[in-house]
Amino acid sequence: MTILTPARLQTLSTSFPLLSTNWYYLAAATFSICNVPEEVPVIFEYMLQKVDTDKEKFEMVQRIREAILKSSALGGLPKAINSLMQLKTATPEPLRETRLQRTPAHQQGLEDRGATFFDQVYGKINKRVMSQMSTAYPDLGYYALNHVYAPLLSYTGILGPKETSLVVIASLIPQDVNPQLKGHLKGALNNGATKEEVMQVRELAMLIAKWSGVNWKSEVAKL
Repeated sequence: MTILTPARLQTLSTSFPLLSTNWYYLAAATFSICNVPEEVPVIFEYMLQKVDTDKEKFEMVQRIREAILKSSALGGLPKAINSLMQLKTATPEPLRETRLQRTPAHQQGLEDRGATFFDQVYGKINKRVMSQMSTAYPDLGYYALNHVYAPLLSYTGILGPKETSLVVIASLIPQDVNPQLKGHLKGALNNGATKEEVMQVRELAMLIAKWSGVNWKSEVAKL
């Protein structure tokens, strides 16, 4: 039985006015993290009825794909694979992605791009965050910077810095990882989101997580 009834889809699409243009891909990323990939096509099919031109439809599903891919850095590649496979099955051939987005041209200056994005997210505490990761395990900081931020999170060809930060928040909320969530709530502000937008993402992701059966050990962090 699907979680996303028509009434719940209506709730997601109308209850968060500051997210009117991006609720759908934030919801898809959240469901993926919650390990309910079968809800992703439901969101996609709902959105197909809301956009008119083929270009708009392609851009819509492209944003869903990119949000789920970026969520893999926060919640694991297997969940993203399952969600993207479900989405592909539901996607008509003309709306499927056939081109590599992160082409060799995008690899130039990759480490600098990742470092810039990391510094932008963490602002004044960027060096402290990197030091904490690197002292926990020297390879952790290197991996996060050069294999997560550089090639994945800092790529802004489909979702910009603010949108990426909102995806990160939506992906962290179901996972009971308040230390990381606190940093990225503030990071979204650093990337141009308003406090009100951030709090609406928190509410949306918490609602979806509750529908998906998530329970938290402590109160979910907020701004």
